[in-house]
Amino acid sequence: MKQLTKILSTSSLAAIILIVPSCKKSDPAPLDVASTLQGKTWKLTAVTINPADNGVTDLYSTMETCGKDNTYHFNAGNVFIIDEEATKCDPSYPQTITGTWKYTSSTNLLNVTTVNMGSTTDIDYMLKGINENSFSCYIGYDVGTGMHTVTYTYAKQ
Repeated sequence: MKQLTKILSTSSLAAIILIVPSCKKSDPAPLDVASTLQGKTWKLTAVTINPADNGVTDLYSTMETCGKDNTYHFNAGNVFIIDEEATKCDPSYPQTITGTWKYTSSTNLLNVTTVNMGSTTDIDYMLKGINENSFSCYIGYDVGTGMHTVTYTYAKQ
């Protein structure tokens, strides 16, 4: 009887070893970044800097409220729109700022170009992560004390 129990235990273990790997979930198909961004309303939810700048890592907490309610739209035809929403930091600013956007998969760069009151801004963001509900990207720049990475996180509204 002990022999039969030992054989059954060994057989059960062997069956589990053979079955479990076949139950492995297949990797999901990678997201198409452009279609994930496009046609949604996004809102900035976090901005961090690393290393800290003058002891501060959470830049979002230092932002004025008027900048926290802005929404961002990556529309068809690579049209990019920032909507100032209910509060504007300066009443003379337009309600919307328009520009273009482009994602390049080979470099993982999200380029955003905007024109506001005659001034053009062109920034290449490195995409850090994206899913259906949020994305984050970052830029590196020198704040005078060395190179820093600023990471922006957006949530779908």
